[in-house]
Amino acid sequence: NFLNFLLFGLLLHVAALPWYFIVPSPEYAEITGSTGIAMLITFTPVTVLLCLLMTEIITRAEQHRENERRDTDFRNILDTMTDTFYRVDREGRITIVSPSVTEFLGYTQEEMLGQHIADFYFDPDERTRLLAALDAAGGRIRDYEAQQKSKDGRAEWVSVSAQYRRDADGALDGV
Repeated sequence: NFLNFLLFGLLLHVAALPWYFIVPSPEYAEITGSTGIAMLITFTPVTVLLCLLMTEIITRAEQHRENERRDTDFRNILDTMTDTFYRVDREGRITIVSPSVTEFLGYTQEEMLGQHIADFYFDPDERTRLLAALDAAGGRIRDYEAQQKSKDGRAEWVSVSAQYRRDADGALDGV
């Protein structure tokens, strides 16, 4: 991208060079003849800077489109999966939950978001035991059996696979 912009800008300056020296009136020729080279020298770095700016703008726009595509893909996966997916922050508050939770436990996503995950275990201490198992397994477990509480109060057996989430600095960000 940058090279294409730069080549276009340089071609434009070279094509404009005769205009600086071939002008219709003698007065104008005197003005442009003395400033033509200076303008050409000044415009070239400006063209390079504009090329850099345009390249940066285009790159950011492409990254933004790619991020939006990934977000859409992620949302489509969550919206169509039959298993229930949820993510909690460090304090155990639900930050993401898939729509399938409604079919499985009877809660809507809105009812669960922001709530503490321990409130949805049949035995609230089960969350503590899950975290202990997660610690003992090095931060990643599969097929941990627990009972979650449905909206109508029934106990539903679940198999939990979980891992710790970490932020960019490596600090614990959630599960």
